[in-house]
Amino acid sequence: MIFAGSEGYVDGVPVSEVQRYESEVRAFFRANHSDILDGIRTSGKLPEGDKLETALRSFTDAFDTGKVD
Repeated sequence: MIFAGSEGYVDGVPVSEVQRYESEVRAFFRANHSDILDGIRTSGKLPEGDKLETALRSFTDAFDTGKVD
């Protein structure tokens, strides 16, 4: 969540929706990108490349349109 906030992914989310964004982004990563979470847990580092950013952009775009899976 800190990465999403510091990189601007939450900028377009209304303050009243930030808590829901946080909850749903966690669920999204657990369901769809557990490999990213496992890598962060084991290495203590963010993944190299754009895998994390691509996943966050996908989630955020869907959240903005109300179509998060």
